[in-house]
Amino acid sequence: MSEFKKDEVERLVKDLLNFDPLTEIPERKQPDLVEREASKEVQNAPNGQLLLDEHGHTMGMKQIAVQPVVRALTAWRTRRHSVTFELAQASESIRIAFQYEGEKQKLLDQKQAEDSAALEQHKSSGKYRELEEARTRTAERYDRFLAENQGKIPTSYPVTLYVAALFGVGVSEWFINYPTFREAYVPFVAGAATFLVAAVFAAASHFHGQFLRQRLRMFGDFLQKRERRNNMLFLVFVTVFLAGALFLVGYERYEFIQKQYGLTTGLTAGRDLLGADGGGDPIISRVIQTVALNLFVWFVGCILSYLFHDPIPGFKEALRDRERALEAFQKFNRPLEEQLKQIKAKFDDELRKIEGRMKAQGSALKEIDILIEKLDHAELGLIDRAVHEIDASLSSYRNSLVHVASHMRPQMTFGTQKLPIDQFQTQRMRLPKSEIEIFMNPNRMQ
Repeated sequence: MSEFKKDEVERLVKDLLNFDPLTEIPERKQPDLVEREASKEVQNAPNGQLLLDEHGHTMGMKQIAVQPVVRALTAWRTRRHSVTFELAQASESIRIAFQYEGEKQKLLDQKQAEDSAALEQHKSSGKYRELEEARTRTAERYDRFLAENQGKIPTSYPVTLYVAALFGVGVSEWFINYPTFREAYVPFVAGAATFLVAAVFAAASHFHGQFLRQRLRMFGDFLQKRERRNNMLFLVFVTVFLAGALFLVGYERYEFIQKQYGLTTGLTAGRDLLGADGGGDPIISRVIQTVALNLFVWFVGCILSYLFHDPIPGFKEALRDRERALEAFQKFNRPLEEQLKQIKAKFDDELRKIEGRMKAQGSALKEIDILIEKLDHAELGLIDRAVHEIDASLSSYRNSLVHVASHMRPQMTFGTQKLPIDQFQTQRMRLPKSEIEIFMNPNRMQ
């Protein structure tokens, strides 16, 4: 409600509340009016009998005691209807000027349109389609492997830890085999040979452990014959290299021991590779010890490889690919997320403004309701006062009527029951409040 309209209707309500119609009745300003009307009614009574209505009132009572008050109330109510109409107009103007649900829905539609436009523009990029396709493809691949692995996720050992373990395999091979190659070759060649042998043992540990862990997937009947053959050839290739490395280590160890002790068939003294007394063991036992140490290191490497790998080839890689694709997709979507956040922040700000206007509207409508309540309360108070005033006027008129009749026509009767003056004087003079509403109806006014 505008300040001008608010001030105007508040002034109208204040003027109406300050107006007391019961003090402005013209008949109340004529002290002798009741006595004159009572005398006239007694004189004009046909056959000395005055008729009474259903409330026990004469025509003069209604004209002097009831109708002036009713006319005053009716005039006040007419003004009240005019003010109420102004209040209703103001209330309707407020509701028309601002409709919260409509404004909110309009704002929601605008936000959805901006969100859709931003999303459509973002998705139209070729980069988005490429990243979305990669995300979907890697996710489907990982989910397929996860289902094949009975819902078990890939092993979570860090790659660096596994590489360090294989490096430990190579270092162990170095300490076992370098002394042998150092006696046979110059240091550079000995170091290179030892490094190659260590690399072969580490690689063999890796591939043999992987093949053992993934044997069902690498050699299963569901694979094509060519794929199974290629896997078998690769396994044979690795095994041949491992056997070659073992043969080289055993041969060089044999030569080393033979040259050291100058024997061809065995030793009679000295210590073995583990530091124990030889006790006459043959050269071949010393070679077997060396080979056994190399095979033990290889076996430990196989166990580490077995534990690191999953039963399904590429399972860990599928998880890594899915995470990378998802990260790339999310990184590409960050500008869109920021844009959507900005749109939402703008929407929230506009929504707060609308809610503020709604609160202001509610306050204005509440003010109108308060004004209407004041008018209702004032009207009820006027009607209560009118009832008391009418009852007092009726009693005063009845007393004047009895007084005049007693002097002018002592034998006068009242009503169809022909009540004598003394009995009529004891009758209670009142008008029910409900009757005032009926009398206030313009169609009933005389």
